[in-house]
Amino acid sequence: MLDGQRLSARGELLNGIFSRLRGLEASLLAAGLVFFAFLAWRFNWREAWDGVERVGWGLAIFLLLEIVGKALNAWGLWLLVPGRKEEFTRLFSVTLAADSVNYVLPTGALGGHALTARALGRTLATGESVAVVTASGTLQVASQFVFAIAGVAVMLVMPGRSSISGWVGGVMIGVSLCALALSLAVLSKGVYERAWKAVRRIWKGAPDASRHGLGGIDAELRRLFHERRADAAAAFFVYLAGWLWGVTEVWAALTLLGIPFGLGQAFAVEAISVFVDGVLFFMPAKAGTQEGGKVLAFSLVGLPAPAGLAFGLLRRVREMAWAGIGYGTLMAGWRGVR
Repeated sequence: MLDGQRLSARGELLNGIFSRLRGLEASLLAAGLVFFAFLAWRFNWREAWDGVERVGWGLAIFLLLEIVGKALNAWGLWLLVPGRKEEFTRLFSVTLAADSVNYVLPTGALGGHALTARALGRTLATGESVAVVTASGTLQVASQFVFAIAGVAVMLVMPGRSSISGWVGGVMIGVSLCALALSLAVLSKGVYERAWKAVRRIWKGAPDASRHGLGGIDAELRRLFHERRADAAAAFFVYLAGWLWGVTEVWAALTLLGIPFGLGQAFAVEAISVFVDGVLFFMPAKAGTQEGGKVLAFSLVGLPAPAGLAFGLLRRVREMAWAGIGYGTLMAGWRGVR
């Protein structure tokens, strides 16, 4: 009876959160579309799209490269599951579905994390599954901003970089260090009870955190960090490898688009893009930020800004294709995702 009440209370909690987030979706999406329209007008979207069309069958290669990134994310999650109780192939399908949800919903990674926690609930207790998903997301963020810092280092020694790259790099390093400190705090001390107390100060009438067992989730998260540090470290480096793999995708895309570039430029472009995606994680479908981030990155490393729009459109096509695959996986309920 107690478990049923707790599950009902958690459902009430999630419904309350999502109902308040729905109001943001339309305004965020509208703002992103307006910004995209500005970029399309400023940098001649027709010419950029013509570049994407010239890729031809090379688009299939670009789409297939994403399999490696998805597999690395699934591997990192698998390393954090206690006793490796889940099959890797099932976690791969869960990762596809979760990434698709994250791409569309204006909830950052919350929607995908909720889906993943539900899928893990087949073999893990609720507190364990939420702790594993939280640790996974936190380690992904930490590795994301470590990669961003490495990208700043490459950008700052690059000849031909933009005159504003110095102060942009300083902002990137400052934000990245704050994100890393927050990630360490989440892993070592937990976050749910503290965060919910802050929410209750803003959301009047919010239920008490004790009804949802949030303290137990924090305890599981601390246990994972303190007792399974080797697994956490392995997952971190696997996620970091996933971000590094993105440099290969940039190399392939620029080659297919016929844009001359150096390896350092490809590394910095991906790092800047990853940083923008991390900071603006709340934008639904990355509206405007996908293309804007690429235009910014190209400008900073000395590549033509219009080519950044073409690259952004190419990556948009890739993400939409994989979002469709992920939603197909989710709707079909393949291997117990649903």
